[in-house]
Amino acid sequence: MPTFLAMAEYAPEQWEQVKTGKCFDRVFEFAKENDKFMEYLDRAIQGERKYIEKGAEPTDGIRKSYIEDLCAEIFLDNYDDPRLKRSREILSIWGSLDKKTLRTLTFPENVIAEIDN
Repeated sequence: MPTFLAMAEYAPEQWEQVKTGKCFDRVFEFAKENDKFMEYLDRAIQGERKYIEKGAEPTDGIRKSYIEDLCAEIFLDNYDDPRLKRSREILSIWGSLDKKTLRTLTFPENVIAEIDN
């Protein structure tokens, strides 16, 4: 969620591509320089156990795949879409996300500036 919030504020064009299902890799590209993002992403991937073997370190390719799967689960509805099919096969969280709420979130303008102050 913090990454989506930051994208909406600082990269609205990229955020639009993500939430409309056009380009999920924008999330990883936007946030990959953030150490905390990468730390939490790696923890999530290691917890899934379907992306890497126990004890292995995620690669950027694996990280991108995980983000795409997660975004597919949140933002896609077409069950024929191969991205959604893949996410349903590999993620253990599918069905547990409140897609309607996640999709209708709107972020107030200048929310990041208010947090920084």
